[in-house]
Amino acid sequence: ENYAATFIAQGTFLGEHKKLHQDAIRLIDNAISLDPSNPFSWVRRGLINEQQEKYQEALDDYNKALEIDSQYTLALNNRGNIKQNQGDFQGALKDYEKIIEIDPIHFNSRKNRGQLIMDKENYQGALEDFNIALEIDPDNAELWDNRGFVKEKLGENLGALEDHSKAIEVDPNYAFAWNNRGVAKEKQGKYQDALADYSKAIEIDPNFVLALTNRGYVRRTLGYEQEALDDFNHVLQNDKNNSTALWERVEINKKNGQYEITIADRKRYYALEGYPKLHYENSDDQKIHDAVREHFIGSLKNDFERKDEKLIEIWYCYLFWGEDQKSSLAKGI
Repeated sequence: ENYAATFIAQGTFLGEHKKLHQDAIRLIDNAISLDPSNPFSWVRRGLINEQQEKYQEALDDYNKALEIDSQYTLALNNRGNIKQNQGDFQGALKDYEKIIEIDPIHFNSRKNRGQLIMDKENYQGALEDFNIALEIDPDNAELWDNRGFVKEKLGENLGALEDHSKAIEVDPNYAFAWNNRGVAKEKQGKYQDALADYSKAIEIDPNFVLALTNRGYVRRTLGYEQEALDDFNHVLQNDKNNSTALWERVEINKKNGQYEITIADRKRYYALEGYPKLHYENSDDQKIHDAVREHFIGSLKNDFERKDEKLIEIWYCYLFWGEDQKSSLAKGI
């Protein structure tokens, strides 16, 4: 038993160093062979497997630890984390709730369950979890920011603003908090204040796509079209498939008469969003294409401002698919 404890201690130490993970695993394996009934050994090996991104092996280790001790909160929490990251919402929730049943003020399970159910739009439940977690750790900027987000969704705008500000106070370099406070201010119509917060978030993280997109929106609202275009271009440099920024650039370039750029971006937008999705029954290919040419291709600038949304949709789909795919356009893709 003493040898097993020594192997665990040595394996734990080596497990902190990425290059020594295999040596750590061998030591923990020795501990398990000497004392397979110790759940801590299985959890330690599970942690090292997680660090190596061997998630199924880690799950197997945590499951083994829980076979030995079904109340082992560390194993439950770690297993819940993996399930959450793998998209197993119900499995993760079950593990977190088991921990809370055992220990109602368990910090990680409250924090993790709050995040999980927040993502599933259970905002009242998330608020309760974040409240308890913040009583345990009031210096956690992420928690203050998440609670602010939840309060905003519950209509508590003033409380949301206060929580985002508290997150910034705890960690002035937490870019998400600056962005989220900007969102709260924007919803209150405080556009210049929102602009300042988004800019601060971008100062901290120059490639923060969400903050760049949000700042672009506000700049458009305030009439700063070129600055907004700069932000959306920056977003697309970092995320060329960002359909939101692409659409905003379409709108700005269309307003400025940049029709060729607008058509190219609109085609890309439709491709990203899975368009066209037209379905015409008993339609004739040539008639559709004649209508497209008559109504749109011949007089581009005038047609750009038309209010006939169905014809506009046909036009863009025509441009996207091209002349050699008439039958596909007629039948719908």
